[in-house]
Amino acid sequence: GTFVGSSYVYATARDFARFGRLYLDDGVTADGTRILPVGWRDQARTQVALDVPDDGGPSFGYGRQWWLWPDFPGVMACHGYEGQYTIVAPDRDLVVVHLGKSPVDRRTPLVAALARVLEAYAGA
Repeated sequence: GTFVGSSYVYATARDFARFGRLYLDDGVTADGTRILPVGWRDQARTQVALDVPDDGGPSFGYGRQWWLWPDFPGVMACHGYEGQYTIVAPDRDLVVVHLGKSPVDRRTPLVAALARVLEAYAGA
């Protein structure tokens, strides 16, 4: 009867995008209400660890509950189960949400495709 607190977030793509937008806007909601401390976004994307997978897949830094993409400084992301991502790129004013199931053998090509989306918005 105890809900698992580490996972199982039941939300739509729009919900995940709104969550990403909250961090894109440094903790300020659409109506201007601040719900996170000033500067928390930057604190959350300060790397404290590095994950180098055994399978040769992409490496990611880790901040405070956020994954960091080393090839894109300042980008932070939520990595969900089997290929779900919410990526926040403040310097690009961009939130990217990917939902759906992607088996582990498709993870590297999926991350590469998401990286191409980030690259496409580099000048935005």
